[in-house]
Amino acid sequence: MKRISALFLSACMLFAFASCDGTPGETSSNESEEDVKMEWSDVDGDGVIRVACIGDSITQGGETSNWPLFLGQYLEYLSTVDGNTYEVMNFGKAGAAVRHYLEDVDGDGVANEYFLYDDPKYLNSLSYNADIVIVQFGANDGLPGNAAALDDYFKSDYTTYLVQPYLDKGATVVLATPPYAKNGVVDEYVNGKISQIVRDIGKEKNLYVVDMNKTTESRMESFPDGIHGNDSGYHLIAQTYYNEIFGGKLNHVTVKTEPGASIQFGVHMTTADSEGNACFAVVDKGVPEELAGKITCKDFKPWEGTVSISEDVTLTYELTPGAYNVSSGATVTADGYFGENKPEFVVDGLPGTRWESEYRNNTWIMVDLGKSRRINGVNIVWEGAYSAHYTIEVSSDGQNFTQVADVNISKEGLETTMFDEIDARYVRINCLVRYGMWGSSIWELEVLSDIKD
Repeated sequence: MKRISALFLSACMLFAFASCDGTPGETSSNESEEDVKMEWSDVDGDGVIRVACIGDSITQGGETSNWPLFLGQYLEYLSTVDGNTYEVMNFGKAGAAVRHYLEDVDGDGVANEYFLYDDPKYLNSLSYNADIVIVQFGANDGLPGNAAALDDYFKSDYTTYLVQPYLDKGATVVLATPPYAKNGVVDEYVNGKISQIVRDIGKEKNLYVVDMNKTTESRMESFPDGIHGNDSGYHLIAQTYYNEIFGGKLNHVTVKTEPGASIQFGVHMTTADSEGNACFAVVDKGVPEELAGKITCKDFKPWEGTVSISEDVTLTYELTPGAYNVSSGATVTADGYFGENKPEFVVDGLPGTRWESEYRNNTWIMVDLGKSRRINGVNIVWEGAYSAHYTIEVSSDGQNFTQVADVNISKEGLETTMFDEIDARYVRINCLVRYGMWGSSIWELEVLSDIKD
């Protein structure tokens, strides 16, 4: 059986990553300044380090966006550095909780196991012969029906079904607290009791714990619905494991700009704190990485440009005042909406409210500013069901429209589109092609002007 060591660096990025002190049974911390080692075994000695990722929908993710996929991509690079061969498998199961019980789910009079433990993904994870098992669970255990019974089942079921079977096979098991929750449903239990129980299990079983809850707490722009990641969130999770478990080197980027600014470089998203500081990390692949960047902030003109990252670096950006939101409280109409998600919710300034179109392409939403304004841009905060191709049109009379932007590379989260200044009262977003099976959905829509009221 081959023993393999990974040297990982504990110098960590403020507000972004929790690095580790390498002590089994203790939660990763950013206090240590010494390099430490974590060891694992190539259990079957075949030269392939197999990594099993066990979790719920946060692990399952989407087909092209999930943290096991991104971790595999990072480890593919690391293999060229350390000579190891890695294989990563995603065993995430949407909706799964730690809780184990028997229930007659199909009404045939025979009790079936709770769907995680009789699901092929879980059963396949047991037969996978993993060398390293990452267990990131607990979000669904914060739901009311489960949370009320946490004391009765969580610790025992977690240990019995998500830890011991893999230890018995000789795997190195790494536990992770669930990512920080801020969706108004599971927050109290996920960020409190559940995360603490996972830490306690790590200590009792002498297992390494990655405190993903603390790591992601200040990065909620990367988890737009308060629990599931976008590309930025899933890269953040993957980078954390890459660094803490496998010793992959990260280049840390500190951005100094306006307080509250939204910052995106490549897939990486973060938000400046009250002093204007923000941080993110980029996997060091031995060559400079060119990242297209955008910084947007309320009452400032957006900055766009490209940076080259090859080492730890501090970037300073002074934004120019402007791009004021002139649509707060405006009248909003649409060609329809789904459920209770009405058009006017995009200008109410409230978190958690949104407009959702009917489930089809070629829908629209329109803002009436009440009077003609000199405008030059639009901020749209897209929900996960975003428009993959849309146009922006403006009008003075609500009848004759002029197209000012055509956007066909859209994404979840904040998207800022600037255009030449023009006088207009009406701004219409034509959602031409929806992403996925749902409609197009917008959390917030802001019409921008450099002329403040």
